[in-house]
Amino acid sequence: MAEETGYQGWSNYETWNANLWIDNEQASQQFWLDAAKNATSESDLADRMKNDFRDAMPELTGVWSDLLTASFGEVDWYEIAKSLMDEVKENQMYKISQMVKAGATSSDSCKLEDIVAGIEDILPEKMLEEFEEADEDEQSEIFEDICDYLDEIAPEGLHFGTQEGDGACYGFWKTEEEGE
Repeated sequence: MAEETGYQGWSNYETWNANLWIDNEQASQQFWLDAAKNATSESDLADRMKNDFRDAMPELTGVWSDLLTASFGEVDWYEIAKSLMDEVKENQMYKISQMVKAGATSSDSCKLEDIVAGIEDILPEKMLEEFEEADEDEQSEIFEDICDYLDEIAPEGLHFGTQEGDGACYGFWKTEEEGE
């Protein structure tokens, strides 16, 4: 009979416990969800989490130091980071589905600021800040990156861009099949 491993759906107790503390405090949960939204990969987020938690670890000596260090070493930070990034992606997909139901994210305005205001909920904070701090010429370039990013995260069968025949109407639209 194979020995069952894991704890409460996580790889081990230590990982479950670290995630529990992250999720149980709203400020902590929001901080790490924002970090996940802006992370470039699960590995980068996992490294950041591990380093931040290690830096916050109290200074202990003797047996307590050994026990804490051993337990800390068992936390699967990558598993927690992946879970957070999956949650961010799920939230983005929900917001995108709401945008699709509502139709356009912008209309009647060709101002990039107005278009970005309609999609800021699903943009990484860094990308949004970059756009807001840029001058008009730079905003145009950054907006192209924003469109590429939204096109990448668009659900299957959809793309982000302008509505056919209306260059001022941005949103998520059904992708036209070849030959249609």
